[in-house]
Amino acid sequence: MKLTYGETNRGKDDENARDEEIVVQGVIDCIFEEEDGLVIVDYKTGWFDVADYENEAGRVRSVYGEQLRLYRRAAELIFEKPVKESVVYMTGAGVTIDIP
Repeated sequence: MKLTYGETNRGKDDENARDEEIVVQGVIDCIFEEEDGLVIVDYKTGWFDVADYENEAGRVRSVYGEQLRLYRRAAELIFEKPVKESVVYMTGAGVTIDIP
């Protein structure tokens, strides 16, 4: 998928490179359709402290949020359907984190 560097979190504050086109490449782990839209699931094997769910969920959103937002954008372009939900599933902890 092509976009400008300024459309990414890393490039949004870089006035010198904001308009440069970049190619983003990735693989969506799981995508499926429900009646009201698509759902994207990205599997992660990293550490997640279930006892501190809110802080850990915030960390996961910070680390993987942009990745899933780009997946959302790509899926909506490819399938021409809305993505209603994007989540990260932490396999070791068995928890799901919504990514807005």
